[in-house]
Amino acid sequence: MKKSFWLFFIVSLLLSSCYHLNTEQTVSNETSTSAVTESSSQIIETTVDNSIKEYDYFNSYDTEIASEVDNAILTSSSLQDEMTQIKRIADTYENASSNANNQSEINYSSSWSYTVWDKELNNLWDRISKNADEETKKNLLTAQRNWIAMKEEIILENIGSEEDSGSIYTLLKNNLLSEITSNRCYILANELAKIKNENFTMPKRHVYCTYVDNQGTSNVYSSLITRKNIENDDEAIISIHRLGKTEGTFISNDDGSLTYTSYDENVKGIIQIDGWNKATFEIVESKDSPFVVGETYTFDFAI
Repeated sequence: MKKSFWLFFIVSLLLSSCYHLNTEQTVSNETSTSAVTESSSQIIETTVDNSIKEYDYFNSYDTEIASEVDNAILTSSSLQDEMTQIKRIADTYENASSNANNQSEINYSSSWSYTVWDKELNNLWDRISKNADEETKKNLLTAQRNWIAMKEEIILENIGSEEDSGSIYTLLKNNLLSEITSNRCYILANELAKIKNENFTMPKRHVYCTYVDNQGTSNVYSSLITRKNIENDDEAIISIHRLGKTEGTFISNDDGSLTYTSYDENVKGIIQIDGWNKATFEIVESKDSPFVVGETYTFDFAI
């Protein structure tokens, strides 16, 4: 389907909600914002504790967010509690952004939630760097560098280029960055919990998600994306290295699998999502396509 499905998807799903590193201790160096020249406008927002807070939609809130994230980390009784508090902060900023008055305000303020998760990501990595043994640190560092390197390609696969989306592109990108960065935070929090011998429960993996096969490198070889399209249908975009791409709809089955049918009905298959571990795609029917019946493709990097 066309990339324009995001115009619907962002309004109906992402805004209501569905995780830098240039050295070993810096996990991300990107913060997406939109340059604006309009005069600032404000709204009145009721916060969780019923106090009144004014939001300036053209303010980055970097300092305030950093302080809130640091305080959440300091006051948390466990990593599980920490992630609950961080999500609450991100949700507060996301809700405030959703009440913006025009596209420019929405575009700029849509970076707030991403900034929360980006700050948390860096803090989690700092603690992993200080507490992990050398082998664990090396393995996690490789995976983290690969994740960073793949981000732009993952964005392109999910929402297309800026030319495809026009003025809404910044909103789409910031929302996707917030989603995949929050996912990455949960993955790193789980790894840090193992290092600290803490109990930690990962959230249930949503049916709308992205997995890639990067073959242990910083490149995306194959990818599997499940999402809602502009008609509000369940849609899957599957790209297989050296074979090509197939796009179609899927139906959820009682056993948790997804039955896939391409739009041209030439390819049919079964998608299995194994939590945060991997996803697979088995070809059960193929005609006039390069996909071979019986082949199963694995995507073992959860985004």
